[in-house]
Amino acid sequence: MRVQIAFASSARSINQASFRLRCNRVIDELSHKGVDAHLYKNGMIPKILIISKIYDHSYLRKLTNLKKEHNTKLFLDLCDNHFLDSNKAQIIQRLLLDLDGIIVTTNELKNVVNEQTNLPIYVIPDLLERFEYNCNSILQRIYYKLKFGIIQTMLKKNRKYNLIWFGNAKNSFNNGGVNDLLLIKERLDALKDDFCLLIVSNSFWAYFNIKKQLKIKTVYCPFDIYTMPAIFERCAVCVLPISIDEFSSCKSTNRIETLLYYKIAVWTDSVPSYLNYIDYININDWNNFVEDKINEYRINIKYESKDSEVIKMWMDIANYAT
Repeated sequence: MRVQIAFASSARSINQASFRLRCNRVIDELSHKGVDAHLYKNGMIPKILIISKIYDHSYLRKLTNLKKEHNTKLFLDLCDNHFLDSNKAQIIQRLLLDLDGIIVTTNELKNVVNEQTNLPIYVIPDLLERFEYNCNSILQRIYYKLKFGIIQTMLKKNRKYNLIWFGNAKNSFNNGGVNDLLLIKERLDALKDDFCLLIVSNSFWAYFNIKKQLKIKTVYCPFDIYTMPAIFERCAVCVLPISIDEFSSCKSTNRIETLLYYKIAVWTDSVPSYLNYIDYININDWNNFVEDKINEYRINIKYESKDSEVIKMWMDIANYAT
């Protein structure tokens, strides 16, 4: 079956951000624009194929054969600095010989890739994550409603006293993730009992290890895409301390964009891509992270997403072969 553009990804779950924002959402948006866009399946012959997080040699060989047999244009979509993993770096190096271009999420990641290849590199940020997903199962809807109800009873009644941290508990390249909260342990411990820190992640045990080291009241909530809007409505401030290294310096802005959309005050560190939002968020100012200033950076302007620009970038990729 011939198609215009297809996305081949090792991630196939809507609970994985890379799949939601770099495959599923993009396919939906392109389809709404009249582009013949699909998730790759065996038998498809796409004019454009986007490869994401695939490091299986035999599967990659099958995908690259599409170029040899059908002149399919191949693009690698990188959302993180996978060159830090020696095994993945070797696979990418071999794949470069068959690619027509590389797509990255940030300029910092583009600089990293530039050191590896002379191929064209396209910077396409993530689409805005609104977490507007419908749960079709009645039982699941009941479960998520009960889950949020329980979480809500453990939070402070006044939204401004609820802090949130959300993200992957760990990553495979450094000891960051939820452990980065220890970078601001003294600041968190200094807050009065009036405050509560909600940790939304994918590992209770990682949370438990952090909880033991913090004095502030903490609440754990397993991540799911359906309860995030309700959770954001109950929190006024997000703390995102980040250890800056070769991995984190290439981070995309998806969390920042989401927090701005929900008008949540953000305290974070100087990830290069975050500096574009310096007028809206608090960067590297942990000395002022004290009770009477925590809500100071709550934005009052209406945030305008850049989705239309991002979709146009993907449209340009989809029309690459025409």
